[in-house]
Amino acid sequence: MLLRIATYNTQAGLAGFAFRDLWNAYLYTFRIKSFPRELSPGMERALLDAVSADADVLCLNEIPTHWIPAAKEVLASKGYPHTASSSTHNWLRWSVGTIIASKTRGFHQEIQIRLPHENTLAGGGGTAALHLKQLRAVAVATHLGWGWTTSSQIAHLATFCAFEKEAGGKILVAGDFNRADLKVTPLCRKLDLQDTTRPTYPSWNPQRSLDHILCDPNFEVVRCGTFQGNSDHLGLYAEMEI
Repeated sequence: MLLRIATYNTQAGLAGFAFRDLWNAYLYTFRIKSFPRELSPGMERALLDAVSADADVLCLNEIPTHWIPAAKEVLASKGYPHTASSSTHNWLRWSVGTIIASKTRGFHQEIQIRLPHENTLAGGGGTAALHLKQLRAVAVATHLGWGWTTSSQIAHLATFCAFEKEAGGKILVAGDFNRADLKVTPLCRKLDLQDTTRPTYPSWNPQRSLDHILCDPNFEVVRCGTFQGNSDHLGLYAEMEI
């Protein structure tokens, strides 16, 4: 059985419609204007970019918090009925979150994971997981912070994954890690996760591997690659034999 997983940073749906959508986001952030509940054209385009990857498990980063319910409705209409999400909040009114969505069969259990420093300006964009019971696997979607926050966040995430692995679950972790050297972190060194990545940033001239898919050693990766959208990140996918 082949399982396809993909991760995509939507850039909050701003790319391609940057001036209008970004201007409205700032007006909302500084309390000049109410935030629209309906998805912007840019956000709708970003979701369709991700769905085009035709993944069984889809991890989406930088979904504006107010749009998470609407984004889940779009995903459900495209064949992803199982979702979990998490978002971060700081003193700004505008915040972003992460969604993990699955169209695999069987029972799914939603899990929210809180990492250190998430509610700071450098704290990233949330972490959530789904138990994929039929596959005896735990799939985690994450958007880590940057700078001084990443080491403690990775250590906390490694502890969660180690607990799930001891309970018999196979581990998948995907998302925007905001760093390239995951092989030296506890996620890969202590859990023996395979780092499947390609240069994804910036999308117009990819030089840095900020987006990653970490696979349990029980999964055999048969192919991986990137896909293009309107974001400043390329999307990343991996296919593995279960």
